[in-house]
Amino acid sequence: METRRFRPVSIQIEGTLIASDETPQVYQMAVPGRLYERQDDFRLVYRETATGLGKTMTTIHWKDETRVRIVRTGQASMTLELRPGERGMSRLTMPFGILTFDVETEGIEWNETPRGGQLKLLYILDYGNKQTVQSSMRIKYRFARDDLTNDLLNV
Repeated sequence: METRRFRPVSIQIEGTLIASDETPQVYQMAVPGRLYERQDDFRLVYRETATGLGKTMTTIHWKDETRVRIVRTGQASMTLELRPGERGMSRLTMPFGILTFDVETEGIEWNETPRGGQLKLLYILDYGNKQTVQSSMRIKYRFARDDLTNDLLNV
């Protein structure tokens, strides 16, 4: 039986950002990616093509519901560490400048099914001067069907 280092997945990301006294901003993105799994340690990897940052690679790393790390490298760089009930700091580096902010994690939920899985992240971004953004993000991944992949490769 063939062993793979990764499994191809389709990824759907949906989220809502609510800034102080502003209308909620809803975003959606669908991209292909890869899921790496090693001893209950998971990494979801994809390119930020749908956001216009195609030269940016994003890795979402988790082991369970106690910690999620989101790392972006390339055109935009950032490491965001999420731990429920904890507050941390992050920095986003973009072509037009650097933005530093605090992050307070409200919750992490993860569930897996035979066909994929889902992460739900709730956190608050604090930019100082009473400028906060409440963020909820749902990241769904679905395994590519091996029979379809094999059919396409054998054409």
